[in-house]
This record gives sequence, structure tokens and C-alpha cells, in this order.
Amino acid sequence: MDTASAATTREKRAGSAGESNVVAPRQRARRRRKERERVREARKARRGRVCQWTLERDREARVERERDAEWNRQLQEWERERLESEEQWRERDKQWREREEQRRERERQWREREAEWERSQRELEIEMQKNDRILKELMKEVQWLLDLFPRVVRRPVIPRTNNLERIEDGSGVGAGDLVFCDEEVEEVEEKEEESPY
Repeated sequence: MDTASAATTREKRAGSAGESNVVAPRQRARRRRKERERVREARKARRGRVCQWTLERDREARVERERDAEWNRQLQEWERERLESEEQWRERDKQWREREEQRRERERQWREREAEWERSQRELEIEMQKNDRILKELMKEVQWLLDLFPRVVRRPVIPRTNNLERIEDGSGVGAGDLVFCDEEVEEVEEKEEESPY
């Protein structure tokens, strides 16, 4: 029973010793996941805007074609009526010019919408490139930490003495127990100071 309790205490102590070295990579990994989710949502929103814009454009084009077909039928009717009354024809010709003006106005508005959409696409592309650069930097930093982290956690040393030793918190360490080498930790701390991150 005492042996099992001592082993559990040593496992907890070993876990707490490396806990501070785990927090930073986890936080960076969490930020990286959130950034990926944000980029994914932005892409989905962009696809949704493109789809909505295409549907509206097609709907307007269909309505425009139906109006044109109806207008052509009206023109044929008006052509027959023009032979009966020139005055009526001039009035309808005026209506046609007004309708042409409205059609040109609608085309102008569509061109403005298309230009705005293209501008938003360029801005989104720039934002995505910026996010990609940020992700690459974060991945480099995480990779550097992952390369550094095993040298602290996965390189234990075995005490050579058969006597019980005391560590800073006052607990005993027996022969054959795995403990962290102070020299390795100091070497890691020096490398952390030299790191550009």
C-alpha cells in the first residue's frame, strides 16, 4: 500500500514539474484552432455571399427577360396601333425611352454591385493571406516548442546513490527513481532566452 502511494506521489510530482512547460503550447494550439475556425467561417460566409449574389443576379435577369418578351409583344401591338394614331405612337415611344433609361440605371447599379463585390473579394483574399502568414508563424513557434519540450520531459536521469535523497519540497527519492536533470533544465532555459520567440 505504501509503495503504491509513493509511486502515485512521484507521478503527480513529475506531472506538476512539466505542467508549466505544457501550458504555453496548449494555449498556442488553442489559438491556432480558433484562427482556423475563423478562417473557415469566413470562407463559408464568402461562398454564401457569392451564391446569394448569383441567385439575385439570375432572378433579375429572368425578370428582365420576361419583361423584354412582354415589351416586345407590346411593341408589335403598338406598331399596329401606330398606323391608326401617330399621336399614340409618340406617347408610347416616350414610355419606351423612359424604360430604356430605367434599364440603363439598373445596369449601372449592377456594375456598381459587381465592383463592390470584387473589391470585397480582394480584401478577403488579403485578409486570408495575412491569416495564413500568422498561422505559419504560430506553427513555427509550436514546432520549436515541441522540439524543445521533449528535452525537458523525456530525458530523465537515474540517481546513482542507494541512499534516500531529499529534493526541494522535502519528499524522498529512492535509488532507481526517475528525476529531471538540473543541467538539462538549465540548458533549456538558456536556449529559451536565445530563441526569437
